[in-house]
Amino acid sequence: ASGLCPFRTFSTFGAWSLVLPGPGYSGVWSRQPTQQCSGTGASLRCDVRATFLIFNPGSVTADRAVTQVFLSADETLDPTDLLVKEDLNTGPLDPGESEELRVKFRLKGQSATGQFLIGVVDATDVVPEHNENNNIIVSAPIP
Repeated sequence: ASGLCPFRTFSTFGAWSLVLPGPGYSGVWSRQPTQQCSGTGASLRCDVRATFLIFNPGSVTADRAVTQVFLSADETLDPTDLLVKEDLNTGPLDPGESEELRVKFRLKGQSATGQFLIGVVDATDVVPEHNENNNIIVSAPIP
């Protein structure tokens, strides 16, 4: 008997992922955040960089969506988090297709050490997904 295997390898992610019915969005931090700082006190400047890989784990094309990245003091997205990147043109992505979002921003007068980046895919909830619980992805702590 022939048919489609219900699993797809995302080698970039180093994991197996179940193919979900319908469209979907999820993500992974393919390059965890790094930080380079110069200066001291009020002249402190810290550049933070990371790469967020957005993918469609679904079985049909996911329409265009919004992706947002926040800087957070903890691993929980809340209204106090700072929006540092917004991509209004994520996708559309075919099943198994991915797209990189390069994140780069500068903090003035403060360091991001110990904070987290939180990626939110389909941030405006326009894509009807089988699994809405995989839309918020937290990075490792910023060194």
